Amino acid sequence: MLCDNGGEILYENLWEAADAHGPEDFFFRLAGAWRGYYQMIWTCHTPKMSWDALARADVNKFKDLIHYREGDYMQCLDDAFQGFYPHMSFLRHYFSSDKAGLVQDLNDLYAFKRKSLWDCLKVKMYATSYFDDWNQCTNSVADYLVYDHNQLHEFDRDNLHDATRASKVKWWESQVRG
Repeated sequence: MLCDNGGEILYENLWEAADAHGPEDFFFRLAGAWRGYYQMIWTCHTPKMSWDALARADVNKFKDLIHYREGDYMQCLDDAFQGFYPHMSFLRHYFSSDKAGLVQDLNDLYAFKRKSLWDCLKVKMYATSYFDDWNQCTNSVADYLVYDHNQLHEFDRDNLHDATRASKVKWWESQVRG
């Protein structure tokens, strides 16, 4: 339960920080968000638990809107929890520079978002078949993401003194690879 509380604290304070009145209020809210993040780090034992905590906070934040738009709250919550898997797959393929996997993940993420928007808010999104150049678009985005990832590693190799950025990339890669 503490894991979920950390997600709620983090999410709520980030929203309030975005709406802050002056620098003191902004940094006060940011400190509250940090407290929630820190609580999540120590109480959520897996990336999936952290995702679920943030997903629950996100869905709860928009509970009134979901009800107003006659969405299914429980299905929306389930969709939010299931979103971990397509996003984690996307990160795996990004860190391994797998273009074919990225193209598949982009298609899966669009289908996931399309279903989630319908379940939560009764908002329709076009099917991918509606777009004439959908495959060309996903291939271009995947090409860019592979290029971006390769450039990131070249940057880290060329700038070994930038240990912070390199360690963050390595940490994310270790989390994604499991």
